[in-house]
Amino acid sequence: SADAQPCPPRGPGDNDAELIYQVFSVCKTDWQFHQFGLGLKEYYEHQPEKTPLALFETLYELTPCSLCRHQYVEILQERDQLPAWIAKEAQWDSDEETRLLVSPQKDNDRDSI
Repeated sequence: SADAQPCPPRGPGDNDAELIYQVFSVCKTDWQFHQFGLGLKEYYEHQPEKTPLALFETLYELTPCSLCRHQYVEILQERDQLPAWIAKEAQWDSDEETRLLVSPQKDNDRDSI
């Protein structure tokens, strides 16, 4: 009918984090973790405040994909949630861009500006 109000857009649910952890718990293979990480990153792009950041730490540890590790480091740094152990380990990452993200020289360059 012409009087019908449109439905409001559906936003994230309050139990999204619980559902995300449930999906993560059934991942068993490298490929499943990789696909999960891609989905989590996409979710983060739309809902950064609702994304369980601790999963990016776990995915960093589990993935052999250097591009994904770079993205996880970037996200954790952006949110000031990068653990010292990842920052230290990432200095030796196979991806040069990841190494540059956590380079101690980067901090020195920033301080001199």
